[in-house]
Amino acid sequence: YALLPYSSDVYQKAIIAAEIAYVLAQVFCATFSKLTVVKYPKLVHIFNLISTILIVWIFIIAKMSPCPPLINNALLGGIISGLLYTIVNGLSHINFILLNVYFQEESGKTGLFWSCVTLQSGMTFGALISFVLTVYFNIFKERFPCIDYQC
Repeated sequence: YALLPYSSDVYQKAIIAAEIAYVLAQVFCATFSKLTVVKYPKLVHIFNLISTILIVWIFIIAKMSPCPPLINNALLGGIISGLLYTIVNGLSHINFILLNVYFQEESGKTGLFWSCVTLQSGMTFGALISFVLTVYFNIFKERFPCIDYQC
C-alpha cells in the first residue's frame, strides 16, 4: 500500500532492492565483524529507533493510499518510498545479525534458538495485526491502475 500506488515497477524494484539490502547487511556485518553488541550496546537501539521512525513513515504513506504524498510526481515519490522500505530492511537485518551473534556467543545454540523463536513470533504477531487492520478495519485502500483518482 506504500509502494504500489506509484507504479508496479516501483513496487517490483523496491522488493528487489530490499533483497539486495539483505545481502549488503550480511557483507556489512562480515566486514565490520568487530562491531558487536558487547562493544557497542547502544548501536542496536539506535538502529531500532531509526527503523521504527522509518516504519511509521511508511505506515503513514500506506494509510494515505490511494493518494500518498508525491503521487503527482510518481518517480520522486516512488524513489523515496522505495528507499525507506530498503533502508528499513537493511537496518532490520543488521540488527538481526548482531543480536544473533550476541545470543550465540552468550548462550550457544539455546540462545540462537530462542532468538529465532522470538523473531518468528514477532513476525507472526505483526502479520496478524497487518491482516486484521487491512481486512477487517479497511485502514489501507488499494490504488487500482485503471481508475483516475482525484488527489
